[in-house]
Amino acid sequence: MMKIVKMRANTAMVLVLVFLGLFSPVISPYDPNELNLKDRLMHPCVEHPFGTDNFGRDALSRVLHGARISLFVAMSVVALTTFAGICFGIIAGYYGGIVDNAIMRIVDSLLAFPNIILAIVILGIFGPSYLNLVLSLAAVWWVSYARIVRGVVLSLKEAEFILSAKALGAGNLQIMAKHILPNALSPILPLMTLDLGSAILAISGLGFLGLGLQPPTPEWGVMLRDALPFMETHPYLMIFPGFMIMVSVLAFNMLGDSLRDALDPTLKLGSKI
Repeated sequence: MMKIVKMRANTAMVLVLVFLGLFSPVISPYDPNELNLKDRLMHPCVEHPFGTDNFGRDALSRVLHGARISLFVAMSVVALTTFAGICFGIIAGYYGGIVDNAIMRIVDSLLAFPNIILAIVILGIFGPSYLNLVLSLAAVWWVSYARIVRGVVLSLKEAEFILSAKALGAGNLQIMAKHILPNALSPILPLMTLDLGSAILAISGLGFLGLGLQPPTPEWGVMLRDALPFMETHPYLMIFPGFMIMVSVLAFNMLGDSLRDALDPTLKLGSKI
């Protein structure tokens, strides 16, 4: 019962974030990029609940649009990461041999370095942009999915239903798509949810370093970097986007933990024992 309540609460938090992101153009009181220098650096008030930045832009509108941008970029990263990881994982586990060795050596090499450092190197070479940001993070994150999917495939490819499909004349592509792929999705769903939070944190961190999305894009990391010179005199410019980053990462992490508890049969068995 507690697990159900916990999952519902975590799902509600994520749905609120998604709602803010989807409907930010409707619920935002101002254009997030509208300049109004006469109202620059206003403290939170009725007219501007989150205050204004050094260009007079409404901070609340920028925070709300930041949810839209952060969620979209994070979902793009996770979608591309999942697709690449599933493809390489299934191929490595199903064919084995030299194919498996080659893919796993690439995976081991990428896992030997911190992901964020490799992403920074890629962005430093190709320059900051939306496409480069998504590709750089996906290029270093797919390895975790590949390892998990490969392990699932290794445990399934000698199963009776796979051998029966082969005996009935099913081709390799059909077996991988119809029989193996559905069984490989369950263990990576919690990882996908957890990585949404990690992606938001990475996107914000790269934006803060100037390697992610660029101004005047209302992205939370960009907002933190722009607010850095006013940290002592106008701390609210950092508090609100920082709070949204914290809440978003926490919501997706908690939902991922709930999904893992619900989908992992070993955890269920352990709780019964």
